[in-house]
Amino acid sequence: MSRGASCVSLVLSCVLVAAWCEPATSQSKRGKSKIPVTQMPTELVVTPSAPPPKIGQASVSYDADSNRTLVGVSLMVLTKPKGDLSDLWVGFILPGKELTKPGVVEFNLLRSGWAGSGGRVAFEFRSAGKVFKLDNVKMERHISDGRRKQVLTGNIPFATFEQIAASDQLQVHAGSLLLVLRDTDREGIRDLLKAASGAPVDK
Repeated sequence: MSRGASCVSLVLSCVLVAAWCEPATSQSKRGKSKIPVTQMPTELVVTPSAPPPKIGQASVSYDADSNRTLVGVSLMVLTKPKGDLSDLWVGFILPGKELTKPGVVEFNLLRSGWAGSGGRVAFEFRSAGKVFKLDNVKMERHISDGRRKQVLTGNIPFATFEQIAASDQLQVHAGSLLLVLRDTDREGIRDLLKAASGAPVDK
């Protein structure tokens, strides 16, 4: 082969190589431009709300919107004759943040599958032959979590509540039910009395 023919062959080879590499290079560049940029997800940090401060078993919760303080204790009391447990809530609402003696103390007794006509029901405490009847007693029925429940509510003046809290033995009569307050239940009621006396709050 002559020297001129060799030069022509070399030039053609270079052109072919360049023509083959250019589409591959362009495709590579286009491919890189189409790769999506993945952003790292931002971790959401949820700070759990702090539990309300307590005085013994009694919880103290202040509502800034209404400027009121709710003081209450939830007791699981023994119910006879079946021997099951009922949820008895006792508490009161105070204006502002200061813990003082309320006018009345509220009682809510919640039970599941409670038979009854839904009419007037006796709701009272008994201790050492004394009977403390609750005022404004009401029974309401509702459905919660697919279960039929009834709640019995009533209240008493704070002076009467002081007598109940000082009792060594307490029984609650709610219609045909008898609820026996154990030592821990009576202690919870006394914690409410401490709160009304302005006792320091456990943080």
